[in-house]
Amino acid sequence: MPISCTCQCGKALRLKDEWVGKQAKCPGCGISFVVPALGGPVKAATTVMGAEVWGSRQRPQEKEGVGASFSMSPMVMAFIAIAILVPLGIFLVKIGPLRAQHQWKVIEPQADSDITTVLTRAIQSESSFNTAESRHAPGVQAVTMDASIITHVPEVVRFTGKSSNGFFKGTYNTKTGDIDADVPRSVGTGNMKVTGRVKDGVTEAQVDGKEAKVIFRPKTKDEMD
Repeated sequence: MPISCTCQCGKALRLKDEWVGKQAKCPGCGISFVVPALGGPVKAATTVMGAEVWGSRQRPQEKEGVGASFSMSPMVMAFIAIAILVPLGIFLVKIGPLRAQHQWKVIEPQADSDITTVLTRAIQSESSFNTAESRHAPGVQAVTMDASIITHVPEVVRFTGKSSNGFFKGTYNTKTGDIDADVPRSVGTGNMKVTGRVKDGVTEAQVDGKEAKVIFRPKTKDEMD
């Protein structure tokens, strides 16, 4: 059964019922409209709940903001990258792990030297070493520092090592240079408590709370030459 419609321009239209709900075009004014089921006046296609009417289908309108395509210029991306990487680099070099690693590289050789010097003095003192009687001086053979460097150098670092008396262990204060270690005795059993430090080139060493003294044979004229 034909559908009778009247366009808003006044032109009367007759359409087949198979056009109901579909888009049609007025031959008089050229507007597009959706053919109503009961006929009557028609209007140009309008938006319904945020979507344009196209025949029996709806095409959603593009919205700005949410769902819209997002793009960023290379200059903006470069600026953001610099803003992130520069502070990160400063942190790593000035106050972070890299700075701590650099500090430890300076401290570690001095710590190794101090520990070797103090413990050697203690071992030689405890064994009553006499340079005139032996060419092989007792002392420290190796030191291993156990420092976990993450963001800063720890104030107290543990160490282990080997000496002519056996294996020892202890701690080193990176700020004061103080050493506290347990070292095997050259005679008997058990360990001796060794403390001390190297200050202004002078070795301070104590064994079980008493000063560790070593009397070295003065060099002969031939040895000095």
